[in-house]
Amino acid sequence: MGARDRWLYVNDYPMDRIGLFPLAEGMQGHRGTLTFRDEVTDLPGRVGTISLARESESTPRRIVLETIGRGTSAANLQTRLREIRQRFSEGEIEVRFQDDIEKLFYCKLESIDVTGIAPMIPQPNHNLRITLLAQDPLIYDRNATVAGFSAVAGELPLGTAPTFPIVRISGAVTNPVLTYKDFAGNTEQTFGLTVTLASGEFREIDMDKSTIVDEAGLNAISEKSSGDFFSFDPEDAAEEDGPYPTISCSPDANCDALYRKAYL
Repeated sequence: MGARDRWLYVNDYPMDRIGLFPLAEGMQGHRGTLTFRDEVTDLPGRVGTISLARESESTPRRIVLETIGRGTSAANLQTRLREIRQRFSEGEIEVRFQDDIEKLFYCKLESIDVTGIAPMIPQPNHNLRITLLAQDPLIYDRNATVAGFSAVAGELPLGTAPTFPIVRISGAVTNPVLTYKDFAGNTEQTFGLTVTLASGEFREIDMDKSTIVDEAGLNAISEKSSGDFFSFDPEDAAEEDGPYPTISCSPDANCDALYRKAYL
């Protein structure tokens, strides 16, 4: 197998290794745009409905793979099918395609439909239609971005969709407050803790899961004293290439924001 055969990775595993290859029909759904819901309401005395302000909500992304499974024998084909099922069934999986290898989708298996190729019994090949569902329909960078900051603001390069960071605040510092600003310097969000951290201690804030843990992994949500959990939003940047929003901490502390750039 050559590099050109590496068309699909599931949790970083190249699926051609177990005989899975695309058919001419190829793939559907991984290049398409998102479908946004329109919210409407009735008005008394008016025929039909009117649109309300659109929220940033979209339907899940469905990715359909039209593939052929190849074995070295009929028995090997069944062995490979079992492994294909297992690799696609490991809960939420990371899926990448060769045509944009540094981007990934978070998916769960919806179905695998197998169609035999005559004559079925001795045949070492069969067709598989694999359907994946991405409840989070965004596309993410394969590698995370780490932005360091302190009292000096750190710039936050972003994609085209909001992303939730994990922020670590390291001591020594007392009652740290995070300040998130747009590219023009306008404050968009703040997040404060009431805590005294000694050198070597830290608090890790997961903005997506709305959690705070200490260096021992213990729950520290009670230390949250102001502001709210927030995302980094590309609407707070001037352009996709920047200038970008920023984040800082006061009083001064050693901080990092870990996140994946997200794309529509």
